[in-house]
Amino acid sequence: MRRFLFFMTVLLAFSFFRFIIVLAIYADFPNVDKDHSIPPPMEVFWDPWFLIATFLPLALILGKFLPLDLRGAFSTSRESLQIYRQVPLRLPAAILGSVFLILAGLTFHDPGKQKQGRILVDGSHSDYWEQVSKKFDKNWYGDLAAYSYSNAVSLLTSYYVVNIHEKGDFTPELLEDHDVLIVKTPTIPLKDGEINAVEDFVRRGGGLLVLSDHNDLMGMTTNSNRLVDRFGLRFRPDALSGLTTGGYTLFDEGPLGFHPAACRVEKPFELMTSCSVEAPILSETVALTNNCYSDWKDVANPSNFGEFRPDLNSRFGTLMVGAATKVGKGRVVVWGDETVFSTFALFRHDHYRLLLGFMNYLNQRNVFGYALNVVFLLTGAIGLATVLLSHWKRGPSTLYAAGLPAAFVGCLAGLFIVSEVNRRNYRLPEPFVKRPRVVFLSGKCEAGFPGAVGSPGIPLKRAFDTPFVTLQRLGCIPSIKHSIKRAVKEADILLLINPVRAFESEEYEIIWNFVREGGKLLLVDCTGLASISAGTVILEPYEIEIKPVAMGGIEGGKSFDLPDKNFRCVWKDEGLGRVVVLIDSCRLSREVMGHCYSEPTEESRPVYESLYAVFEELLLDKQGLKS
Repeated sequence: MRRFLFFMTVLLAFSFFRFIIVLAIYADFPNVDKDHSIPPPMEVFWDPWFLIATFLPLALILGKFLPLDLRGAFSTSRESLQIYRQVPLRLPAAILGSVFLILAGLTFHDPGKQKQGRILVDGSHSDYWEQVSKKFDKNWYGDLAAYSYSNAVSLLTSYYVVNIHEKGDFTPELLEDHDVLIVKTPTIPLKDGEINAVEDFVRRGGGLLVLSDHNDLMGMTTNSNRLVDRFGLRFRPDALSGLTTGGYTLFDEGPLGFHPAACRVEKPFELMTSCSVEAPILSETVALTNNCYSDWKDVANPSNFGEFRPDLNSRFGTLMVGAATKVGKGRVVVWGDETVFSTFALFRHDHYRLLLGFMNYLNQRNVFGYALNVVFLLTGAIGLATVLLSHWKRGPSTLYAAGLPAAFVGCLAGLFIVSEVNRRNYRLPEPFVKRPRVVFLSGKCEAGFPGAVGSPGIPLKRAFDTPFVTLQRLGCIPSIKHSIKRAVKEADILLLINPVRAFESEEYEIIWNFVREGGKLLLVDCTGLASISAGTVILEPYEIEIKPVAMGGIEGGKSFDLPDKNFRCVWKDEGLGRVVVLIDSCRLSREVMGHCYSEPTEESRPVYESLYAVFEELLLDKQGLKS
């Protein structure tokens, strides 16, 4: 006990003086301007090497005045081995089972009872922001088109019955005909009567998804909180940025693994303009983001963004961006980054699978609620306490020998087994309306797909994010894959832009087999890259050759005229599939087509029309799906 008290005294004293010294270093850093226009280096509070250096004196002090005696720690004497021989088998078995039940109580999720899948999307409280009723098609361009939920709604209609609520209040009569309510970016406050109706809807078995955004933009955080406060949840009026990069943060699972609403999301999953979420300790963590800082809102900025730099008022480290809770027979999910479901971002980084996961989770009526969790926890805790008390007389050595390995195995079993049970209980639904899947290959192609928000970070002539978004106007589901094996597995149409890096012979065979078996291949290349392009090898079986512009740009196949006369396009059927070759790739870049937010110009309009023609006339026949 004396050694323990001495240790705690040294630890507390050291922590106090260390904090004072770190603050002094932070305040007096030599690179700080006198007027503090440049913030002091926040790295002193989180940089791992600096932190290790500041704690080294503690190790030296404890090593000097409180040394450890490890001489018997690894003893293999007969007495030590005898302890293991005397342990009855039922002791580690009981400890393993008890710990397993405790972990099951912490990680098990009620599988629920599936409802009819009738979704109501709120458009009456969002004013003009993130419109839902106007179709994202070949006639609607601009900021509001890119920043819309039109494609999110269109996606959901392939899986569920979806209605849009555009005018009027939420009423019990309206809500009782639906199973899930989506309240997104409410720029108009909900009335008290509406909030009461939604709360009653959830308690009777409804599902509620509330989506907000950064820094109380247009009051949506304030308006959302009036609703989610009823369920003990809350959005913070901040914005999250990467602590080391200053850019977007990444989605991560909670401390006990993936939540069922997000268990089908693959990494990396990039968040965009998220705020953080506050939730009680007994709520469910849907997602965290690590290595980030929280920037408080600044109402002097039109977008409410702060200074985009951490300071002493910032929270940093690991913050929550999504939470869930069960209320009565219903469920609630709150998510702090509505931007990932906007049209321009929906099919990037598995964002759409997260939306489907939310709907799948919320389209379940609670059967057990948290009752089974409580039973598992109490049973495991009582069992563990009983085992420890009944075997304490054998001595701590016996319990250590039997308990620690058994507890470790019980923890692993609880995490992995229950996690797998949750995943099996929450499989994503199959669509009853299939849409053509266009997979852009990024691994060996000279083509970049920067985010629509922020600087592209690459030359505009190599940025092809605009056609990625534009194809959604034709009802396609685009995605980006690095592996050719993964690409052909998920693609109806495989799109290669500037494939300059050589493929393995096996990869060429995969592409050729993909076409023969009914897949569509669109190869977009540049005559200036023809000498180094892998496209020349890919096209060999089809007797199509890319040539310099002076020689026509392309030879072989059947010619196809396009509105933009700068393009050269040929196609050829092969087996059950089709190959289409389009020259010149730079016409599809952001340099010519413009940003996905922009209206087509006189120069870029023929490019858009040409892209539509290639897909509608050559690639989307028979719904563009593999036979």
